[in-house]
This record gives sequence, C-alpha cells and structure tokens, in this order.
Amino acid sequence: MGGSGGSVFHDYNPKKLSERIRQTENKTVNESFEVELSDSLTGLLAYYNDRDTETINTRLSSILGSIDENIDGHVNTLFGGSVSKHTYVDGLSDIDSLIILDNSDLVDGNPSQIIQYIADLIKTANADLDVETGNIAITISYDDGMSIQLLPALKTEEELRVPSWKGNTWSNIEPERFGKALTKRNEKCGMKLVPMIKLAKAINAGITEELRLTGYHLESLAIEAFRGYKDSCTLTKMLPHFFDRAKDLVLSPIVDKSGQSLHVDEYLGEKNSAERTQVSHVLNRLSRRMKNATAANAKEQWLSLFED
Repeated sequence: MGGSGGSVFHDYNPKKLSERIRQTENKTVNESFEVELSDSLTGLLAYYNDRDTETINTRLSSILGSIDENIDGHVNTLFGGSVSKHTYVDGLSDIDSLIILDNSDLVDGNPSQIIQYIADLIKTANADLDVETGNIAITISYDDGMSIQLLPALKTEEELRVPSWKGNTWSNIEPERFGKALTKRNEKCGMKLVPMIKLAKAINAGITEELRLTGYHLESLAIEAFRGYKDSCTLTKMLPHFFDRAKDLVLSPIVDKSGQSLHVDEYLGEKNSAERTQVSHVLNRLSRRMKNATAANAKEQWLSLFED
C-alpha cells in the first residue's frame, strides 16, 4: 500500500497559495471600494440634481404667462437643468425653457438686445425676482436658491435662431436633433450617460475658466466618447472613460448636431491648436487622477475632484 503519490498536498506551493489569498483579498477590497465610491457619487448626483420639477414648471408658467402677449410660444426642455451653482449656462440641456419670439420689430436685433428685451419684460411683470442676463440666456433666481434659465429664440419664416456661443450673433438651431442624439446614446448606456455628464460638468466647473469646456461641448464629447462603449454602465467606470476619451477627442473639432454652428467647439480653434492641446493635458490629468485613486482604493482622492 506504500508509495509516494496520492497526497492531496502533492501540488502544494506556499508562494502560489499566498498569491491566491492576496488576489482574493484585493478583489474583495476593490469591490467594496467600488460600492462605497458608487454610493458617494450617487449622493453627489442627488445634490446636483436636486431640482423640484413641479415647482419649476409652476414658476415657468407664471413667468411665461406674464409676458405671453410679447412671445409666440415656448418649449419646456427640463432635460437637465443647471448642474450646480458653479456652472454657467452654455449647454442646450441646461436650459429650462426655449422662449420663441415672433415679433417683426425684433428681426434685426442682435442677441444681447433680445436677451435684454425679455429680461426687461420679466422684471416689469415680476418686480420681486432677481433677473440676470448672460451671453446667451437669462437666469431668474428665487429666494429659496432655485434658478431657472431661459434661452431666447427668434422665429422667422424660414428658421429658428438662437444666440451663438461666441459673439453677439445668431445661429440656426435644431434642438430636437441634438436631443435625439443625446437620448439615443443615453439609452444605450443604460440611462447612465446623462447622470455621468452632470458629474463631469461638476468636475469641469473646477477647471480654470480659460481651459474650461462649455457645457454644450462637454455634452457633445460625451456622445462621441461613448460610441460603441462596451464596459460596465456605472458612474465609477464611465467617468474615467469619459475623461480618457475626451483628452483625445478634444483635439479635433466636433460637428454641431443642433445646427447652431459648424462646430460646437469653435472657441478652441483648429485641429491640434495650442488651446486644444492645453485642454487635452488638463483632461488627461483628470483621467490619471481617477485611475490612480481607483488603483489605491482612495475614495477621498476621487471625491476631491468635485471640490471647488
């Protein structure tokens, strides 16, 4: 009955066993970290997205009702609303309502004149509201901290025009086209693309202003960055992927799906311009910070990206 074979410890190797134990422990730690990080990002998203849609609709109706004699109509988008108080209005999905004017006296006016015209109408009818004008939109602030953004549009026989992102000029617009493209990609990403964009905008708000992406540019980059995306549709995976892809995508102009201009990022100049290269470096640093924080299971390093 003797012999040297048959022992269950025949292939026992302390080094291999130790490595398997370490890998198992690391996997458990990594999974726990991702769950905690996901919870934190969801909490941040709830904070950024804490907008009372019913109240917004009520206030929009009140505002628009008070000036309806001077406007042709309006389109409530309520797609995203402002991400945070630290971002400025520059993305189509950040607009609460598109106000369509049909007034022949305004056809020859420039955007700043139209914006001021609407702001004055609102101020006259709502003296208690804080009404501010920007380059492309009007922001109405309330005592409870809520802000509503309105984008003016000028209707002619042939087209619908809105203020351009750059310069005091008008551009044709097809908001439905852009909205459909974003909605389609959002659906393919398990409805997680729009939440990811909101968090990316919060991070973008912390970038120095001269290198900060416009909201519309960021939205358009997201549509391109997740074309054919195959990884897990979670915020912890999608945010690093976005910044990693954006660092390359930003080097080339993106065609404007809304029809508002030739490219959504004309403000960065031609392909591989000095401005684009600078922005690419910033996005690359953000991508590396996320990857390093994930590798180190450092949640605080991750969350520091959202600090002002």
